[in-house]
Amino acid sequence: MKRLFLPAALLLLVLVLACTNEEPLPSGLDALHRANTDSLRVVTIPAQEAAWFRREVNPGLTASLLVGRHDNITARALLKFTGFSTIDTASVNAATLTLTQKGRWGAGGAFTCTVHKVTAAWAEKSVQWSEISGGYELAPLASFEILAQDSATYAVELPPAVVNDWIGGSDKNGLLLDFTGADMAAELGSVDVSSGGYPTLKLAFTTKKGEADTVTVSPAEDATLFTWDQLPPVDVVERGGERLWLDNARGSRALLRFDLSWLAPVVTIHQAYISLPVDTTLSLTGSAGLGFKINALSKDSTWLSPAEMAVDSTYSAATGTADGSEESAVLATTTNIAYMSNMVQRWVNGTAVNYGLLIQPTGYGADFSRIAIINDSGAGGRVPTLRITYSYPAAVRF
Repeated sequence: MKRLFLPAALLLLVLVLACTNEEPLPSGLDALHRANTDSLRVVTIPAQEAAWFRREVNPGLTASLLVGRHDNITARALLKFTGFSTIDTASVNAATLTLTQKGRWGAGGAFTCTVHKVTAAWAEKSVQWSEISGGYELAPLASFEILAQDSATYAVELPPAVVNDWIGGSDKNGLLLDFTGADMAAELGSVDVSSGGYPTLKLAFTTKKGEADTVTVSPAEDATLFTWDQLPPVDVVERGGERLWLDNARGSRALLRFDLSWLAPVVTIHQAYISLPVDTTLSLTGSAGLGFKINALSKDSTWLSPAEMAVDSTYSAATGTADGSEESAVLATTTNIAYMSNMVQRWVNGTAVNYGLLIQPTGYGADFSRIAIINDSGAGGRVPTLRITYSYPAAVRF
């Protein structure tokens, strides 16, 4: 037994010694993570360029309607009802408009909201107050009090004759929710949501057979109309300021560019993590914060004309949420950090050109949320940054 053990032990020793010697691979590239591979490196890069601009706010297709006044902005709402195909008569006897309040902006008291018949045609995706200001009946159809609270339900009785006109083929331009004076704004449910809480119109009518019946109709379209006390012009890029703006009600968005030209095309980007310092004294958000998305620009390296800018929609945009009471806004999920990392990787290896980033809210027109991004290197170096974790490939052997 001892005679067999000694040769076996010697053979095992020879094999171990052979395996611990580094041998170059046939390709000349050592892909193993040993002495000739590079370790992870981490660098934080400040923004090379920063700017902001604003565009017109799309008033429709949001989850809420706003009525009232807040942050030097006046908000009114439009509702359009056209779904009367289930009614086989024009004999509507009662019409009740129901609105659901799901939030408020500002600390003011209750105010009176008036309901008016709209006479001007409008489209949800593009309507502005200038199109409606002279296109509605000044005499209100009804009025009700909007309460200074976070939630409420309002049932407003409308003249049946208005709905009978709509059913009979008269103009179906809907209703305007207006007010005479307010120190707060109510956030109401919109039809552009999948859950309940949106406006409804409940009708009691008499059928052609003389039978009483009811039906509840949802709006075909609704939208918020904004007017502003003071507002920068659209499509004018503001550079060199100490604050960049993201603003749901004003249409503001930010531009950032980071210099990555010093990175070799062969590096691997393991993580790219953006951080936006927030000025909490100038920012304002609701409980849900301000959602934002980050797209890579695919043209216009000069940033001279927002109308000429385009975003790369081929890949998923990284998204996040900024809270006006927190000092920084970051990407919080692994998925969105991965989207950002892939974007930086494309810039580094040359499959995409680094024209910069467009950061914009995802809730334009939905509420009064705004975020002021600090871009002031003199204020403790608080500027937008990009932290990159990267590595070089294994060393080449000759």
